[in-house]
Amino acid sequence: MKPLLYSLVLCCGLVTGTPGVAVADGERLTPQDFAWGIPLEVDGDGAIYSLELPEQVYRHVTRRDLGDLRVFNSNNAVVPHLLRREKDTQTVTREPVTLKLFPVYREAGGGAATAPEVRIVTDAGGTIIDISGGSPASVGQGKVVYAYVVDLGPALEGGENTAAARGPDWLEFDWQGAPDSFATRVSISASDDLDNWRTVVPATTLSHFRFDGNELQRRRIEVAGLRARYLKISWPAGAQNVLLRSIRAGFGGSLRESARRWTRLDGAGQIRRGDGGLAWLEYDAAAFLPVDRLRLRLASANSVARVTVLSRDDPAAPWRQRYAGVIYRLTVQGEEVENPVLRISPTQDRYWRVELAADEADSVGGIELAVGWRPHQLLFMASGEAPFRIAYGAAGVAPAGSAIPALLRQLGEDSEAGFVKAAQAGEEIELGGQGQMVAPTVVPWRRLVLWTVLVLGVGIVAFMVLRLAREMKGPQ
Repeated sequence: MKPLLYSLVLCCGLVTGTPGVAVADGERLTPQDFAWGIPLEVDGDGAIYSLELPEQVYRHVTRRDLGDLRVFNSNNAVVPHLLRREKDTQTVTREPVTLKLFPVYREAGGGAATAPEVRIVTDAGGTIIDISGGSPASVGQGKVVYAYVVDLGPALEGGENTAAARGPDWLEFDWQGAPDSFATRVSISASDDLDNWRTVVPATTLSHFRFDGNELQRRRIEVAGLRARYLKISWPAGAQNVLLRSIRAGFGGSLRESARRWTRLDGAGQIRRGDGGLAWLEYDAAAFLPVDRLRLRLASANSVARVTVLSRDDPAAPWRQRYAGVIYRLTVQGEEVENPVLRISPTQDRYWRVELAADEADSVGGIELAVGWRPHQLLFMASGEAPFRIAYGAAGVAPAGSAIPALLRQLGEDSEAGFVKAAQAGEEIELGGQGQMVAPTVVPWRRLVLWTVLVLGVGIVAFMVLRLAREMKGPQ
């Protein structure tokens, strides 16, 4: 009996302690193992290529970490790739803008022109059309240039004649008619209405010297932080017939938030109402979008609501709060004013919910929800021959390792641009089909065999016990 019991215990241990069958790690993937693909266009002259992931990828992958994505070459071999998030801000450098100059004249040898002698004409947008009080033809005929008026409107970032607009960081001057050794001292005043002027640069020197084949010049004036629509620049050198030829407004690098893509989410029907005076709307992104901005818009004008925005990655998972506050949509003097875009912590949740009080739900008429997101940057090695293509959407495929991060660290951020070139994404195509997104049913043959052995063993033990019982009963 004891050997038989030992065998029974061993079978039980094998059945309960044996893991399921694992897929071989070295199994070679092909494009047909994935549901969808996108061909990539490259110029054939780069070592590493990059592109922003199209939205279709987020809609057809099976993993939140995008692990079921590969890049194949023309021989259907997997090439190394890397997915990374770009910086949230970018340094943007704007090209200099050449400004339009309007000279102001005075009598030679006299004082500054009086107000009646200088008349500035602007259009409805505030752009200077003309300044009267002399003409270039009158220079040398009893009148000289003593100042210039400049319209900064074309150079302002954020809209002309706007107090919040960003002005230039420097002004660069070019003149004509100057001798080899030239210097003049200028001042700059600013105005928003051409009536009230304030001094922004009290006095500074512009110069240009030539001697023995060498040059020394100062043509630029720093005006960082300047916020004005119009400038008036004194120009004493006009008395010597040295005239300005042009003024360029230049800008330093500025940090700007990276652009987002916006996707409007479909709501699941009308506003729902529950117990406790609560109402809500639910939405489905149908994708693993990396969301970090929300835009909520009330359907009815002149309405306001206190809302709570929640999300989750699975219909059975609990909701997580992303935002709580007030949203509004008002009409003031014919202009519509709405709540700003909302910043939230990044998430790739698919399902969204907006809750509000039931009594407020009757007046808002519905809430439109759009999510803002920044796509991942895909980098891949140009190993093998083109064409290359992305393949994605394969249940059971784990993320792939890559040596590209170590390579980029070794190259350094400054050298990276010389090795990474841009690729272009084509139209989405079907590869293995939708069936690849469903995990295949794996038959656990080993476990089935062990369970069969266990059942047979139990049957044999039962048979022997019954037989032994009958033998022991007979003699009695």
